[in-house]
Amino acid sequence: MRSNAALALGVLGGGWWKSDGSKIDIRDALPALEIALQDPDSRTRALAAQDIGDIGEAAAQAVPALVELLASDDEGLRNSACIGLRGIGPPARDALPALRVALADPSPDVRRFAQSAIASIGERPSQQSASIDANADVLTIRISEAGVCHFLDASAPCDQLGQYLLTKHLAQNGHVHIAVDRTSKYELVAATLESLEGLGFKVGFVNYDASASQ
Repeated sequence: MRSNAALALGVLGGGWWKSDGSKIDIRDALPALEIALQDPDSRTRALAAQDIGDIGEAAAQAVPALVELLASDDEGLRNSACIGLRGIGPPARDALPALRVALADPSPDVRRFAQSAIASIGERPSQQSASIDANADVLTIRISEAGVCHFLDASAPCDQLGQYLLTKHLAQNGHVHIAVDRTSKYELVAATLESLEGLGFKVGFVNYDASASQ
């Protein structure tokens, strides 16, 4: 029943259903849709995320919940989170760190939807990754849960990483990869990006398999 209600809202208020009828304004359903993002049924959560995107910029308050959904183990939910964020557009700028992490998702569909969401928010998709020369020697950074960035045989606080690399004359070509997985904490990725990009480093993303290091 709950998933059918979410589906109905998508049909009536969304833009994907081809119909000659007019669409209804579903903004008043936003509080219920935010609750539905926590529903035990994954289909209901996925449809709710997409419905939120259909509301558009007025659904900006749901961005944190969609970012949380983007960390799901369920590929379909990650896709739907990207779709929702894409629909919200520029007001979803706080989701950019999470979406840029999703560019390294093992699923090509998630990567594609993440690129689309980033473009809708107003940042060119894969802008940082595309700027890195494929033949360049790239320093790879791994972010720990404690907020420490590890690389080579060294480490530094994530929010001070850029200055540390400059001081130690590391990554002198300005190319850095951040190794991420779906458990990466977005706020730490954001702090690392700010530290690096503020000093002119070109940042790309690679997928990190934590199990391979155990």
